[in-house]
Amino acid sequence: MKQVDKLVRVLQVTDLTGNPHLEREMALIKVRPSTAASFQAVLSLVSQDAMRVAEVTEDALIIEATGRVGAH
Repeated sequence: MKQVDKLVRVLQVTDLTGNPHLEREMALIKVRPSTAASFQAVLSLVSQDAMRVAEVTEDALIIEATGRVGAH
């Protein structure tokens, strides 16, 4: 908690240990498709799963994958 609290954009940190809460994990994945066909294939995969395109740059896609860890 001390390390997270030091981050600039963090306004508040609360320890939820022992309290009911929902946990989620998130991964940001950078993909650099080499062709237009592979770019379309990546977009097709993203639309099928619990993912979304977070950002598109000139040569890459940033994909956000979020999933539920479990209820506590």
